[in-house]
Amino acid sequence: MQLEIYQWLGPLLSIYYIIRTVKQYSLGKYSPRNTVIWIIFWIGIALLCIMPDEIPNALAKGLGFRDHINAIIFVALALLFLMIFYLSAALNRVENQLTDLVRKLALSEAHQEILMDHPAAKSILPIIKKELETSEEKTSLDTNESEEILSDIEELENIVSKLLPANSDENPDGIPNAGKTPKSKPEE
Repeated sequence: MQLEIYQWLGPLLSIYYIIRTVKQYSLGKYSPRNTVIWIIFWIGIALLCIMPDEIPNALAKGLGFRDHINAIIFVALALLFLMIFYLSAALNRVENQLTDLVRKLALSEAHQEILMDHPAAKSILPIIKKELETSEEKTSLDTNESEEILSDIEELENIVSKLLPANSDENPDGIPNAGKTPKSKPEE
């Protein structure tokens, strides 16, 4: 039996990419799930190259296709659609996380600007800086210390809410027309 070029080149490439995938996993760039998926994929490619007739024929019989080429094309398209669906879901998840992060950052900056503009902020700012410096020095907090920090934060929020004027006409986030629907124009 003479080996064709793809029958020795395919397994060599598969071995290279399996080693590369394991290295990427050890560097922390791949999750365990992605590592397993890629290793299975490359093993499948190697097996298809080594046994080009047996696997496609068994696949065609198992799926009910007459021709093994149609079975391979069908399975490949199904896998591609599955990968596109997975990537789309991952992209949506990342977009949602990014949107949440940007919102939190914007609110944090807005609250910080409000605090810095207020005259009482000059007296509160050194306390906040001191708390931040002491919390950065400690790498782990026990439950009592974290409860104390939470109570300090709540106390600071109470002080800020007392210092800032509370207008019922304005929304709390400072977003114009938030929650208001436009008025419809009367028909002429």
